[in-house]
Amino acid sequence: MRPKILGLNALTELRLSPTSGHPVLADHLGDTLYIMVERARHAPEIRTEGVRLLSAGRVILVPYAAGGSPRAHWISPPRQDLPPLPPADRLTQTIDRLAKDGRAQAPVERPPSPPARP
Repeated sequence: MRPKILGLNALTELRLSPTSGHPVLADHLGDTLYIMVERARHAPEIRTEGVRLLSAGRVILVPYAAGGSPRAHWISPPRQDLPPLPPADRLTQTIDRLAKDGRAQAPVERPPSPPARP
């Protein structure tokens, strides 16, 4: 299983485009993707191997610059006008379903772009 691909496919499924400002951090060397979610009252159960939730109070070092490095690279850097974060349970359910369906290996498909304004 490829956790980073699985996470990107989950973002696509939920229509959370990195261009819309949802903070997404990648560790390309460790094949890991970090997706910020809204704070949950309780941690949702994760059934997918290689996927975990970091609880409140955990710390991740993030790059200061917009790009970063191969170990900590902003795929989508946070913005001042941060959109609402996805619910943790919705993201974990999507990841579990995609992993069960075998979409952890599939290439990322982007949702169709909205039509251009005239």
